[in-house]
Amino acid sequence: MKKPLTKTIKYGYGIANFGFTLANNVELLFFTFFCTNIAKFSLGTVALIGSISAIANIILTPFYGAVIVKSKPMRWGRLRSWMVIMPPLAGIFFALEFSRLSSSQLISAIIVIIGTVMFDQVYSLAVIAHDSLVNHIANNAEERTMISTRRGLYMSIANIFNSYLGKPLAGVFAVWVGATYSYTLLAFTLCVFMTLTYWFEVRMTRGYELTGDIADNEPVEIEEEKITFREMFTVAIKNTNILAIILADCLRYLSYNILVASVVYYFTYIAQNEVLQIYYLFFGGIIQLIGSYLSAGITKRFSSRAVVIVAMLLVGFLEILCKYLGFNIPVAFAVLMIYRLCHGCAISLIPALIADCAEYEKWKNNAPIPFTIGIINVAPKIAALLRSWIIPAVLAIVGFNANVAPAAASASFKVGVLNMFMLIPGCLSIISGLILFFFYKLTNEKLDEMNKDQSTA
Repeated sequence: MKKPLTKTIKYGYGIANFGFTLANNVELLFFTFFCTNIAKFSLGTVALIGSISAIANIILTPFYGAVIVKSKPMRWGRLRSWMVIMPPLAGIFFALEFSRLSSSQLISAIIVIIGTVMFDQVYSLAVIAHDSLVNHIANNAEERTMISTRRGLYMSIANIFNSYLGKPLAGVFAVWVGATYSYTLLAFTLCVFMTLTYWFEVRMTRGYELTGDIADNEPVEIEEEKITFREMFTVAIKNTNILAIILADCLRYLSYNILVASVVYYFTYIAQNEVLQIYYLFFGGIIQLIGSYLSAGITKRFSSRAVVIVAMLLVGFLEILCKYLGFNIPVAFAVLMIYRLCHGCAISLIPALIADCAEYEKWKNNAPIPFTIGIINVAPKIAALLRSWIIPAVLAIVGFNANVAPAAASASFKVGVLNMFMLIPGCLSIISGLILFFFYKLTNEKLDEMNKDQSTA
């Protein structure tokens, strides 16, 4: 029997998601804008940077769960050690990702690619270890859901802070180091904060994971290490639940990534009100926080699977609706707030689906939890690749020119921004929800069967 959860873990686990979201939102919200408007890369170069980085991440990410399982436990344990070591390295590479260090576009692009690829590799190891630790400390599906909703709450809180720790803070840094390096300092600063939140969770979970030589001799881990890479991949690619989550989560990430990367273009060229963008991030973050909070209560009456499916379908409908209301700024803003409510509910519970799937695969097929989570974690990497193609392609089609003032933007360009901002994400969100409905079959009944078997073991 595992140790019961402390109050600190019940209410504090997920603070690392707060730190990670603060840093990651800088990439989601401003990386494309940085490349086009600050670094002044051509749209082809922007697409190339995103493609190379994303392809490298797609190739490498599925192996990280297996690396964690196969590696010798370090001082802080098999999982928590990665949460200690990787976040500090992320700060260095994240700063490079947002740097224009040469007048040569080629050299600068290479540096950005190196920073982007390496940042994603080091933080992926930390994220997979962090997500796997949920299954290690939770005693049942109810506790996994509770921890997952707490993580969603912290992510939503981070979105509130991003309204003032994003572009406004970059503006402050611009006074100190200039506009070119303002985002460099912003990325590094938030990664330092992210590191502190990861270390806090490592301290919080002390005693829940065996460390050093003791962990290396733990019977369960020895059993997991006997599984070969080939066997683990075979199990994963034949599993409908895993494939459904990968595809649905990929489309969800792609929808969200395109939307948040387009926010700055919407408020710059259509609303033409950067202050309103700050309000959107701030109040949207509060509404999303409410959605995350409500999700915990809703799951007491309905399954996490059902709630996520309904939330994703509502998200898609509201996004498409907003596309046709986009020029009516007050009405569009109101619809966006309702969208953030549904989005907050969805993002709080999707980690619970992933944790349940990993636990079920361990019980059913003896698949190591970090490996299953690592495989599923390829979804955002695929989404990043597709995003790197879609956004520059849409901007090129509608004739984007960084030298054209927002007031002089053409009507066709503004319609293109609306399509990128809402129509494309809306369609992807609906498809994501439908995939979960038809192909993700891990119901409460199957989880109850697993829990009963584990409780009698």
